[in-house]
Amino acid sequence: MRRPGPAYLDFMASTPVDPSVIDAMTDAMSHDWGNPHSDHAHGLQASKIVERSREALAALLGAGEDEILFTSGATEANNLAIKGVMSSAERRGNHLVVSSIEHKCVLEAARSLVKTGIEVTEVKPGADGRVRAEAIAQALRPDTALVSVMHANNETGVIQPVREIAEICHRQGVLFHTDAAQTVGKIDVDFNHTGADLLSFSGHKFYGPKGIGGLVVSRAARLRLVPQLDGGGQQPLGRSGTVPVPLCAGLAAAARLYERHGQSARTHIQSLQRLLEDRVTRKGCPFTINPHAERIPGCTSLRAEGVNAEDILLHARGELSASTGSACNSGSIEPSYVLLAQGLSFDEASSSVRIGIGRTTSEADIDRAVSALLAAHEKAYRAAA
Repeated sequence: MRRPGPAYLDFMASTPVDPSVIDAMTDAMSHDWGNPHSDHAHGLQASKIVERSREALAALLGAGEDEILFTSGATEANNLAIKGVMSSAERRGNHLVVSSIEHKCVLEAARSLVKTGIEVTEVKPGADGRVRAEAIAQALRPDTALVSVMHANNETGVIQPVREIAEICHRQGVLFHTDAAQTVGKIDVDFNHTGADLLSFSGHKFYGPKGIGGLVVSRAARLRLVPQLDGGGQQPLGRSGTVPVPLCAGLAAAARLYERHGQSARTHIQSLQRLLEDRVTRKGCPFTINPHAERIPGCTSLRAEGVNAEDILLHARGELSASTGSACNSGSIEPSYVLLAQGLSFDEASSSVRIGIGRTTSEADIDRAVSALLAAHEKAYRAAA
């Protein structure tokens, strides 16, 4: 029998795969194992699973089925959106605008283009973690081809004004991309309402499998998106590679799960988030909540008093699984670049812990996490004295 592990409060990094998702994937692996691009009975059967997945994702996102492009995850989707537009002969110019709090895959994709002659402007957020639409407007130039601003930040949970930013971009003929990895399957996301031309998402952020995500591509953006993988062009828009049927089946199951339980899950998560925040910030407790605008449910950035966040998590490791920020940077000793961009000091950013609450979190998990955080802070504080 597996021993119960630490309380898991890192749902911004990844989520457990729901049993219904596992069932859908297992069934597809057992019965629909043909190549979905083959024109025979087994291939056509597998192709039906892929198309049903497109239908489920289109319904979840308010998009057309022909606008859904499957990728290996949000990292590939973000790279395709940024590099695909900026390498197009049809692009408006050589200028790219991103926010300075984007996920590393967006920032590094943008920075990699500098050596090809692309100019990149990084726009900082306000002190509350929100990127101002007027700051984006000021960054636009006659040669701006693309703007990329995430739907919600993966460290603070702050929701960005993407619709307002999209409208500003479109008035000047600029394409707009948003990384929605932290919002799809957590809050209602309608592709048309966001105003985005390109929208990225990832299955493992909403109880689906790792290894699959997607890029929603508007009909207006198609002519300005160049494929980044050479091969057989198996998918629309030329994305090459055999589509993984079991992962598509799992992704569709995760999408349907949100449609059935999304509202009740949000209510549950918000209730537990209030409980945790109230308890760790009571009078005499050594934590404060970092400044923030409106957030997605379940994401809390806590700042510890007088100690390093890495030390807290080290002392709490047996009781709590949480992080200091993006899982991509969890092995780094550098403070969060997101919090630094918001205006926090080096010490403040270094003492911040990200808590992520999800659909399967229980009140007992919160009790355990609060006790672990307080005990770990005391140990870390004494060790530093």
